[in-house]
Amino acid sequence: MKQLNSKRNYLAVLLTAILLTASAWAADAAQSGRGTLELTQPASIAGTQLASGKYQVEWTANGGLANVKISRGNKEVASTSAHVIKYDANYDTISFATDEKGAKALAQISFGKSKLALRLANDSDAQRAAK
Repeated sequence: MKQLNSKRNYLAVLLTAILLTASAWAADAAQSGRGTLELTQPASIAGTQLASGKYQVEWTANGGLANVKISRGNKEVASTSAHVIKYDANYDTISFATDEKGAKALAQISFGKSKLALRLANDSDAQRAAK
């Protein structure tokens, strides 16, 4: 009887460990989110020029890469890929890259509540991925 209880306890611990590992892997494998982006100046995203204003950002990540959609109202205005990185601040930020002509492209969107940032693919990265 004592041996049977030991086997049951062992199986219970093993099953719990497997379930915890599987749920952690599933949470890490795919995540999605939403946020708001406010541009105070025109900027491009993946070759699409956006005017100043508020936009909605939706992303679906698998591992360290994400598909990102930018919408205004109910209309998707741009989409690109991004690297998902940790972001430990409690506030949202956006970062730009400026080309040699002075044009601004959105480089990173950081979401403080989500503790992550999306490092957007630049135009040449997006063009290479499309080929």
